[in-house]
Amino acid sequence: MSKCYTINDNISFYPESGTLLSSLGGARIKLNVPTAQLLEAFVNRVGVIISQSDLYLIAWGDNGVNVTPNTLYQNISLLRKALQDIGLSGETITTVRGKGFIFTVTKVAECEVEIDPAPEDDEIIVENIAPQQQDKKIVTKNKYNIVLLSASVLILFSAVLYFIHKSIPKRIIDYPKNFTFLSKIDGCSIFTSTDLHNLESQEKINTFLSGQSLECNTYPYIYLNYTIRHPTISVISCQFEVNYSKKNNCRTEIFVNHGGFNEIKY
Repeated sequence: MSKCYTINDNISFYPESGTLLSSLGGARIKLNVPTAQLLEAFVNRVGVIISQSDLYLIAWGDNGVNVTPNTLYQNISLLRKALQDIGLSGETITTVRGKGFIFTVTKVAECEVEIDPAPEDDEIIVENIAPQQQDKKIVTKNKYNIVLLSASVLILFSAVLYFIHKSIPKRIIDYPKNFTFLSKIDGCSIFTSTDLHNLESQEKINTFLSGQSLECNTYPYIYLNYTIRHPTISVISCQFEVNYSKKNNCRTEIFVNHGGFNEIKY
């Protein structure tokens, strides 16, 4: 035996198959599952306000917490149209603002039949609301989480690259681009500026430096800079090569009035 309901004496509703049947014109409408479950709830509570939260549970069960209000309203709208198409005139389902919905037909009677009516070729089938429409809020939330995760991974990856970049010594392009290697003296590597290097004075430079207190164990890299406009030589002694970006330790000495490296004055 299958349960059925007679609405206003001329409309039969079969909840198991979700079928509406008119005894007047013979019209048949097939409801989707959530819409059929909503109608069954309404025919069992004629004239009683049913809250939205109850309708979520009735139509979608435990999955009702994931269903958006828009999906519920779409199914209510489909049900209203189906009832109108089957022959129920007027507003059969009324919205009660802030409370829910109420079914306002004249009469509902419960009955039982041996089997549900078989589907026919001219049966109207009410569209089903696709899951992706039901769960727009979940899809939006998932997209937001994916974007947030991607941004976090990108930030982490950038931080790792920055750390690696800062950890590897690299050449400084701007300084000292005008210095060239000249010679080695007592373990010190001697570099001179281009102007000084072109003076053909390597022997004089070596003689000049030999008279200085070079600390090659502490400052093994010596940089000499010659200024043409002023008779001045600057000597920069460093712990490391200055064309690497590691932290360096240098000292600077200025020699003026050198007069061809013979007149030295501190």
